[in-house]
Amino acid sequence: MHNGSTGRGRATGQKSPRYTLGLPGEEGGTSNGTHYEYQKMKNPEDKEEREKRLKKREALTLKAFQIAYENHHQRKAS
Repeated sequence: MHNGSTGRGRATGQKSPRYTLGLPGEEGGTSNGTHYEYQKMKNPEDKEEREKRLKKREALTLKAFQIAYENHHQRKAS
């Protein structure tokens, strides 16, 4: 007996959920029900913290290049 259910193997007669793609930026626009969380604050650090971080990064980059330069010239000399 066919009771109008569209799901395969469902004995209860409930219709299977239908997923539709929404417009970009709409809530629930994913077809598999996945929910993504996005970062609320784009820039959580203040100006002083950013400058401090960039100076530290610059110093580490300079040190790495110096080590690479020395290694290159040591291998070339031997």
